[in-house]
Amino acid sequence: MQNNDIQAARQLGEKAAKATRPEVRLAAVRMIAWFGPRAIAELTPYLADADEGVAMEAAAEWKRIFANECNDREKLAVAALVMNRLTSETMLEELGVEDVFNEVDDEGAAVEVLIGVIRTGTPAGVKFAKNAYDTVTG
Repeated sequence: MQNNDIQAARQLGEKAAKATRPEVRLAAVRMIAWFGPRAIAELTPYLADADEGVAMEAAAEWKRIFANECNDREKLAVAALVMNRLTSETMLEELGVEDVFNEVDDEGAAVEVLIGVIRTGTPAGVKFAKNAYDTVTG
């Protein structure tokens, strides 16, 4: 897959995210998901979509990519991104973001990412980061 393909998908995704029809946003979620870990950040805004069907599809694709296609470094980066952006504790819990920090091999990197989220994340993300920090550090 070429970088220009990802750029084109990102541009299309940005336009689709502004569409008033949920089926357009849903199609964008499905298209973006084809790009796997390299485009997971583009799926993140759809997790908070006003249409429950779009948000649920985005969550399903996000979780699939995150669990099956991301390495530990990517998982930490994506978890931080999500905890810095999402304001819904329910969505963070559903995505299992907090669990990532217990599953990665590099505890030092996990702690570093958690400290960053605690400093700059959304209130919901900070709450999850603090819980994960307590678990990781004992």
